[in-house]
Amino acid sequence: LSSSVLYALSWYALSYNLSSRAVFAAVMFLQSFALVTLDCLLDATMVRMCKGEADHERGELQSAVWIARAAGALVASVVGAALLYVLQPSDVFCLTGVLLLPAGALSVPLDIATGTLEPKSFCAVVRATRASFENVYLRNPTIFLAACCAVPSVGIASSYFLRNTLHYTPAQFAIIECISDGAHCAGAVLFRLRLREKCVRKVARACLTAVFA
Repeated sequence: LSSSVLYALSWYALSYNLSSRAVFAAVMFLQSFALVTLDCLLDATMVRMCKGEADHERGELQSAVWIARAAGALVASVVGAALLYVLQPSDVFCLTGVLLLPAGALSVPLDIATGTLEPKSFCAVVRATRASFENVYLRNPTIFLAACCAVPSVGIASSYFLRNTLHYTPAQFAIIECISDGAHCAGAVLFRLRLREKCVRKVARACLTAVFA
């Protein structure tokens, strides 16, 4: 609940004319911090719910979540671009913050449905995390995913080029976002229908090869 409120308030804060770069950077940091916290909590909840799936249902919940996220992002890209033609960017930021506040209420039924874990101290969490890395089946994939995330992204460079060199308009950026979100949705549907029963190693190898190409 607190992370949802912080995430919504950070968007609401962007609706003001933040002339200070330091304040703007601080707001963006709080927004990212709250978003990552929410994402981790939702992923942890989904993992616990996935444990109850039968073998023939494995991957259904996760793929459904991916499809829902991609579809929501696609709708948001279209609506956000359309609102810029009738509202100021500050009004869109404020509206986004207001719409995000009800999401905090979802934490109550989620806790009831999935059960609440016993609270642990920070040191206990650190010790449990360190102990889990002694398991090679967790340590090696974690190192692999960390290496993938550490690879420099072309997204920042391409956005800078499109904005400052080609002078893309908000509508053109919205089209790019819609294509990206549509591709995510198509990939999630493909995984749900064809790939969730395949060998994970083969799927990952094929995806990495496609990304490299």
